[in-house]
Amino acid sequence: MEKIPVKDETGKIVALVDRNANLDVWDGNNFTSGEIGKHLGITYLRSAMKYVLIHSTQWQGEKDWAEIISDDRAASEIAYRVPELFEDPRFRKLRYMIASEEDLPCEIIFDTAVVLHGNSQGINIPVTEAIKIGLKPGDKVTTSIVKRN
Repeated sequence: MEKIPVKDETGKIVALVDRNANLDVWDGNNFTSGEIGKHLGITYLRSAMKYVLIHSTQWQGEKDWAEIISDDRAASEIAYRVPELFEDPRFRKLRYMIASEEDLPCEIIFDTAVVLHGNSQGINIPVTEAIKIGLKPGDKVTTSIVKRN
């Protein structure tokens, strides 16, 4: 199996990981991350003691890639997509970062994109639009709002 490069915030490859799609959900027709032919997985990189989000694709000409993410983002991705993953020993400690799976913490950072999750797909909302609809740092909402690193 081909390894997927993990890049840090500077774009430097810091590790290689196996592809997985353990964050995909069934949309009624396919297992997907929200887009046809796109898949998401998560793993724990022991050497860096960090979580890695794996982006893979079935589309010709597109490359798989992976990024190191914060513990908060890892917890949010798992809680939103596949809460059963909290039972996996690699992700068990993240469960305690979520107040409940119904009420995920809201964190809005105004120099990054805001992602509103509703129903089965995430929707990217530019920061300027988030401000226009009245979202501000510290807000809590029923649907989850998470920062993108």
